[in-house]
Amino acid sequence: MSKANKNKSGLIIICLILAVGIIAGTFLGFRPFYYNNIYMAPVPKNLSTAAAGTHEYIYGDFYVSPDGDDNAAGTAEFPFATIDRAKKAAKQLDRSYRNHIVIALMEGVYELDELKFTEKDSGKEKCRMIFSAYGNGEVIFSGTDVIFDGAQYVTLSNITVSGGKITVNAENIDISGCTVKNSPDVGISAKGSNINIIGCTIYKTGSSAVTIDGGNTKKLTAGNIVFENSLVYDTSMSDSSHPAVVISGVGNVCANNEILHTPGCAVYYSGNNHRIDYNYIHNVLLAFDDMAAVESPDGWINYGNLVRYNCISTIGSGKNSPVAVAPTSGTQVRGNIFINIPGTGVDFRGGRDIELSNNLLINCKTPVLYESITLKGERFEQNGTAWQELENSPRMSDKWKEAYPQVASLSDDFSDTSSPYFAANPTGSVIEDNIILHAKASIGTVDEKASKMSHTANNHLLKLTQTDMFTDAKNGDYTIDFEHEGAKTFENFLNIPFDSIGRY
Repeated sequence: MSKANKNKSGLIIICLILAVGIIAGTFLGFRPFYYNNIYMAPVPKNLSTAAAGTHEYIYGDFYVSPDGDDNAAGTAEFPFATIDRAKKAAKQLDRSYRNHIVIALMEGVYELDELKFTEKDSGKEKCRMIFSAYGNGEVIFSGTDVIFDGAQYVTLSNITVSGGKITVNAENIDISGCTVKNSPDVGISAKGSNINIIGCTIYKTGSSAVTIDGGNTKKLTAGNIVFENSLVYDTSMSDSSHPAVVISGVGNVCANNEILHTPGCAVYYSGNNHRIDYNYIHNVLLAFDDMAAVESPDGWINYGNLVRYNCISTIGSGKNSPVAVAPTSGTQVRGNIFINIPGTGVDFRGGRDIELSNNLLINCKTPVLYESITLKGERFEQNGTAWQELENSPRMSDKWKEAYPQVASLSDDFSDTSSPYFAANPTGSVIEDNIILHAKASIGTVDEKASKMSHTANNHLLKLTQTDMFTDAKNGDYTIDFEHEGAKTFENFLNIPFDSIGRY
């Protein structure tokens, strides 16, 4: 071969290599890495970032130290030895002109079997009782169960509970900036109303990290129990089937939390009018990955719930088909991003009156699954549990008729199972204005009955590489650039507030 031919051949080979590189680069631009040979889209990079864990330097009305003396004056220089002594001193104060009374706990380990706050330890609406760590040192309750039983207007702040738990059966209680770890059972359980669990860290619990139960189902009065801006991980170590967070009752909130490294589902909700929003949920369902990251019971009595503005990504152990959200009937699923879901993005599980709108579903194996209920299963067969729950519910009361008119109109007439009012039919759901990026640009599966009895429209089905309309998808910014030519058809889609999702 002549030198010229050799050079020509070499040039052709180089060109071919460059061409392959350009094609591969274009194709892989949205495919930055793989996990167990499974393609992974970049997770959102513009979520809210938790601030540094600092707390306000408070000054106490009375001070307590493990090295103190209950016969002392209870000052910073001469602190009490026990919290009970400080509580007794606080009761002697005139509260007329105070907006709070502070028991400042100095650094150290407090070894107590139990610390209890009863009605006698209550503050007042305009004068709270505050029990808080003092200074920058860590205050540790070792092996201690912290119990609020009937107390009101009490705050527990910046305390570490190690080997114990916090149990609230009360009203108007704040748990802020606390750490609960190595609990043999539930980390924090809250039952009552107007309870705030905010800015806490809960990990290495035997069972769930947090359980919430507040509100009245018959009257639909809200419990107003708020679990917010907290970090949850390594939960349910003794019984891995327990969800990390359990919400029941009426009108409670799980917001701006980060939940990860849990064997089962992240949030299980039942009851009515709860808000599950702005949470960042990832690396969950590590043992029970045939469940959903956000799970709810089948049936027709848990109406009025909202699953909104959550980021759920990278779930399951790789063995089964985990689900991001399995909403119960009457749930609104709006403004979420579900990304890298090896199973199903949203599984309707035959429910009805479910709204799925304005969500981003990216790289979900099956974005949407809506299959009708089979009446052969134990729960849904005639006289099954779901029908009993419906019969025993307060759905015919004026309160329920006003709030959920659909539930009042449900039929249990097995002689007319084709009626849209027959409870087991997939009636009244809406699937619209969602953006779905999928390997085959598929919405998933909506069976014939669900398609006829519910409404599916205006969903944008794209290939995984069709990302030009996003600001910077290859680096995890899925904000839609509405100035881009490819985004003109998305005019009904509202951008997801990524920077408000997660801890703050």
